[in-house]
Amino acid sequence: MTLTITSYIIEDELQHGKIIANKISAFSDKKTMVDFQPKIITEFIHFYENLNEFDFNDNDLFIIDIHLNTYFSGIELAKRLRALNQQVQIIFLTNDENSGIQVINAQVSPLGYIVKHVLPNLIFEEELFSFLQQISSQLLVKLNNGKLLTFRSGNKQIILYPEEIYYIATIKGARGKVLIKTTKNEITCTEHLYQIKKKVSHTQFFTELKSYIINLAYVKSFSRLDGVILFDQQNELYVGTKIIDKISKRLK
Repeated sequence: MTLTITSYIIEDELQHGKIIANKISAFSDKKTMVDFQPKIITEFIHFYENLNEFDFNDNDLFIIDIHLNTYFSGIELAKRLRALNQQVQIIFLTNDENSGIQVINAQVSPLGYIVKHVLPNLIFEEELFSFLQQISSQLLVKLNNGKLLTFRSGNKQIILYPEEIYYIATIKGARGKVLIKTTKNEITCTEHLYQIKKKVSHTQFFTELKSYIINLAYVKSFSRLDGVILFDQQNELYVGTKIIDKISKRLK
């Protein structure tokens, strides 16, 4: 199932709005479970004056330029939006790096704000993509009642279903990093194993080992003599005899 997120763009420069919409579409094209649908609001005065007529969804996103060239500011628009719906996400655009104080004082609880660099084009793709990833991760986890797991990999977030994971293991000599072996590939995650154990406590994972988290649903067989666990699709993991004994005891 795909989650649709309508992304309203309120920007007084039409060309800037189109660039933002294209960036959102480019981000969405790389996703399979979320669909960000950009919607440029060109008549933003009509939009502001008739907000009560719109039926907004809790999943909606609003990207608002703080400095709209009209009788109201983007902050005032956000305050009215927030009064109508406490759940929608708001991201502010600004040319002023000090605008954050105004946003805080307005008490509209935005997800954040992005400083625009307007020449030669709007340049803030990394910041925008980071916010979009954060939104998609939060909504997907909520939609799936916590069944989805999110992991940090550098400045990115990885979303996986528990049934996609064979095991998670610490990486020798790499403090604060773990390897996630999935049914498709291997992912290096920049989190400590103890942090991940808390995330998977509601799943079928075996978390009582110091250096490993094992998905018991995928354990096909194991050899105490060789200290090896065999998962589906001929994937093996060497863990040693002591860990094999612990897993054997748990499975019994």
